[in-house]
Amino acid sequence: MSLSDRYTRMRSAHRRNRRPRPTLRARLRSLVRVLVRVTKWSVAVGLGLGIAGSAWFAWFYKHDILDDPGPHLARAAIEEIIAQESPILYRDGETRLGVFFSREHREYVAKDRVPQAWKDAIVASEDQRFFRHRGVDPRGIARAMMQNIQAGRLVAGGSSLTQQTAKNLYYRPDRSLQSKWRELVNALRLEAHYDKDDILEFYANQFHVSANGRGIGIAARYFFDKEVEQLTTLECAFIAGMVKAPASYNPFVGATAERREKARAKARARTRYVLDRMRVRGS
Repeated sequence: MSLSDRYTRMRSAHRRNRRPRPTLRARLRSLVRVLVRVTKWSVAVGLGLGIAGSAWFAWFYKHDILDDPGPHLARAAIEEIIAQESPILYRDGETRLGVFFSREHREYVAKDRVPQAWKDAIVASEDQRFFRHRGVDPRGIARAMMQNIQAGRLVAGGSSLTQQTAKNLYYRPDRSLQSKWRELVNALRLEAHYDKDDILEFYANQFHVSANGRGIGIAARYFFDKEVEQLTTLECAFIAGMVKAPASYNPFVGATAERREKARAKARARTRYVLDRMRVRGS
């Protein structure tokens, strides 16, 4: 047999033994089967991780939030933070002339003295779902993320009033994930152990006003020379609006008349915004 005959016979045998090439439909069917398997495994793994995560969070919530929140969550510990004031009295030893502060300038205001108009204003401007969430508002976080993406810069924050209260009460050394996690846990603890009016009281005594001044008592004196009970709705709206950026809305601290006037214009716009939000909420 010649070499060419052998080659021809080998090619014929190869053609007979070769499997037919799969059709496009067969290929698609095979791909679908693979995708179905991968999807089933992904769902199973996701469900397993979800169940495990839920079980861990339930244990963590009961142990660290409800049963053992820590001594810093005690009412006495919080009042020690927000009531750090030393009154100056007249010679009669009873009439208060003022308050002396070694570190922070503040005047403690109990929750029954906090004006309802200010409560309405701060909720309307900072956390409209405050009375409906339990310390963290996923809807508010999602809304803030969308606003920031659309603007291409940071224009909105998703922190609830409870989270802001936790940040103001307990010093946050940095913006690391560990610090933010601790802030979130403290917010959940506050919600679990105090009612909403208590949390508003803590917030009202801790927000920054100017320099080392903190709280609504100082804000009422600093901006309007009034006691908190004397504040009007318009003044409450201004104070609630300025907590977002105190230096930007403070008409007294600009180095030039032009800067002070710019701060006044921004404060007027911010106050109008707060009043509008209050009107929408029916406050």
